[in-house]
Amino acid sequence: MRSSSTFSPAFRNSALPARGLLGHTLAAAKAGGTRVSGHWNSYFTTREGLPASVMLDMSLRQDPPRAKFPLMTSVRIHMRAPREDGLSSQEEFDTLSDIFDALDKALAQGQGVCAGRINGNGAQDYVFYVAGRAAFEANVRQAMQAFPDYTFDIGGRDDPEWAVYLETLYPSPRDFQAMGNRDVCDGLERSGDDLQTPRLIDHCVYFADEVARRRFMKHMMAQGFRITDQFETESIPPAFGLVFSQLAVPAHIDDYQLPVFDDVVEFGGEYDGWETVIIKSPDTGGP
Repeated sequence: MRSSSTFSPAFRNSALPARGLLGHTLAAAKAGGTRVSGHWNSYFTTREGLPASVMLDMSLRQDPPRAKFPLMTSVRIHMRAPREDGLSSQEEFDTLSDIFDALDKALAQGQGVCAGRINGNGAQDYVFYVAGRAAFEANVRQAMQAFPDYTFDIGGRDDPEWAVYLETLYPSPRDFQAMGNRDVCDGLERSGDDLQTPRLIDHCVYFADEVARRRFMKHMMAQGFRITDQFETESIPPAFGLVFSQLAVPAHIDDYQLPVFDDVVEFGGEYDGWETVIIKSPDTGGP
């Protein structure tokens, strides 16, 4: 049995949002009974050289309510017990979830939307888009009275183009790859795979012409990758496909796949996805 990030809709993974990978609704977005709705997902990145996690409502990308909510308001919550790397700790999880819930409830009906949250550098930054800042900020201050041990800052600006959401929160093509990798590995685990057994990973990429494909193929072979297929699509103009494999451990797929994605971009190609076999753990009883 194979698990695929490109050939099977259940394990779809692509750098391009139009190809359908938006991920799953996060349990964290529901923690504490929050009324946050939409299509939420998260990814890890770096901000100012420090690790950060970004959680956002992906559904807002398709049709942002720019005219209705043109004002961006941010609320920064200063953590009391962050991890050494600046991310939130398990110790504060419940309280931070309660704060998220309280901030969401500070949005009166029809007053705005919660677009996302950035977690890192000892703080959690929540991004809202609202019709009017004064009323919402007053509600935030009132809500934070329930958390006297936490300091917070409120900021904002006019953002009719939703630049903060599109340029700061929304994932880059590389971030989309990492999100897709996580979803594929989640699917493998649901099939009984423990992700720890090394196995071949097949990558599929496309180039606009044969010369570009040949240059990239030579580059990958020099790094030890094995070429398993070359083909041309029936589209007009045709795309020049290449499939190649490497030995990898799915539990650490980003360490293998993201450098490949970077090479494809550098050589002017399009990364289509990866696939592998499912190797079930002995205790699952599977083959």
